[in-house]
Amino acid sequence: MLGLGWSGTLGSRWTGGVEAIARRRGGPVALGVAFAFCWTPCVGPVLASILALAGASGSLRSGVLLLSIYGLGLAVPFLVVGFGFTRIFTALKRLQAHYRAIEAVGGLLLVTMGSLLLTGYLFVLNIYAQHLLSWLHLAWWTSL
Repeated sequence: MLGLGWSGTLGSRWTGGVEAIARRRGGPVALGVAFAFCWTPCVGPVLASILALAGASGSLRSGVLLLSIYGLGLAVPFLVVGFGFTRIFTALKRLQAHYRAIEAVGGLLLVTMGSLLLTGYLFVLNIYAQHLLSWLHLAWWTSL
């Protein structure tokens, strides 16, 4: 639904309705609940997989490395945004003219990824990506 809304497929009336609901008094709380609801399916399986890999790995060092990289992957984007919040406004003002195109491309990417996931072709794409990384000699992560 998010991808369809961003791509403009659902129309401005639907998007305007969602924005009007978000502007009400409980908007920030609703946004937090929606963020947590959407965040959980993404973070839960990844964290569970990394914990399983860390637990099954033969050494403490590789488990700590996996969990450290996972933690950095979560923390760094938030820290960058937090520290660079005032500086990013100047960059965002330049992008503001292209906002609708960026939003549409992002929505189409979400719909495409959802379709690939639903049809099972994301697995096939992942296999091709792994072969490409091996061919480029960038598959160092398989030894972790």
